Formats: sequence, C-alpha cells, structure tokens
Amino acid sequence: MSAIIAGLGMRSGQTAVVIGAMIIAPLLGPTMGLALAATVGNWKLGSQAMITLVIGSALSVLAGIAIGVIVTIDPLTPELRNRTLVQPSDVALALACGGAGVLAFSRGASLSLVGVMVAVALVPPLTAAGIYTGAGYPAAGANALFLFTVNLVCVNVAGILTFLFQGLPPKSWRMTASIILVWLLILTLLMSMMAGTIFLDIGSWDSLIGNIAPAE
Repeated sequence: MSAIIAGLGMRSGQTAVVIGAMIIAPLLGPTMGLALAATVGNWKLGSQAMITLVIGSALSVLAGIAIGVIVTIDPLTPELRNRTLVQPSDVALALACGGAGVLAFSRGASLSLVGVMVAVALVPPLTAAGIYTGAGYPAAGANALFLFTVNLVCVNVAGILTFLFQGLPPKSWRMTASIILVWLLILTLLMSMMAGTIFLDIGSWDSLIGNIAPAE
C-alpha cells in the first residue's frame, strides 16, 4: 500500500501524498532489525530482517512496475526524477535518517514517526525504480535502485554506530567491526560510482532524458 500511494503521489507530483506513504512504510522493522542484529551479533535476527527487507523491497518494485505499465508516466515529473539523481546531500540525508531512526526507535517513539525518518530514504526510490522500468525507462529505474542502495547502506552504517553510541554491547567487537567495515567499503564503492556520475557524466540519466519533452 505504501508503494502504491508513493508511486501515484510521485506520478502526480503531490508531495503530501508521498509523505502519507512514508507514514505507513513497511520497511522500518527490517531496516532497524538489520542494524540491531549487526550490532549485537544476532544472526537469526539478521537473517529474518534481511528476508523481510528483500520481500518488502521486491513488492515495492513490483507495485511500481504495475503503476508504470498501467498509468501514463511523465519521466520529467520532479517527484519521480529526483529519485533518480544521487547527490552527496542524499548520503547525508540517509545517514541522518539512520541515526534519527535508531534514536526514536530505542526511545519508544511512535512507529509512524520513525517510519517517516527511515522511509524517506527507502520507499520512494524503490517505487520510482519500478515505475520507470514499467514505463520503459530502465536506465532511470537502475538509477533509482542505485539511490536506494546508497541510502540502505548509509542507514545501516548510521544505525549501527548509533546503537554503539548508546552503549548497546556487541556480542563480539571483532564481528561488529568487520560488519561495519564491509558496509563502509560498499559505501566507498558506491560513492566512487556516484562521483563518476556527477563529475564524468557516466551513466547520467540526465543525458538520457534531456531530449524528452514533458507529457502534456
């Protein structure tokens, strides 16, 4: 439901509708669970969180594909197009969302509030990826998935560090440090790809849609 609401909201350029989709976003639990499992070394929790996250993400993309196939899409709609552009500010946003999500989650804040903090970085790009793919713009869909991946990694890095900052004791510092190192290596690789897109115009979606006129 969150993906459908977000997709239709982005398609029509209604920011308020997209925010409404974030409030009911279903990816909060598995995202926080993944960061928590990495912090305390609970492999069972981690595997359950990963499975739930994968299924939820896949359903979000499929919902977006259905919207892209059924509904006429203007690829230049700002609410959609912004989900295909990866900027350094998006990294900062995702890191802030991860830290804020853990702080609110650990203090028993409203799940809806935490959902807004986390979903702002996860649900919209997933749905946008499906919409663009279903509408026949696979390059834009790939860019939206790239944004989702960057955000997911940042949210987990910030989440783990925030759990540690709050004093949550790891089962094994070596294992937790290794997981953080892997996330950081992945983030470094993604940021290198992002730098190539920004400075060298490699794989830029702008170059693919520059000649497309907005839908009437």
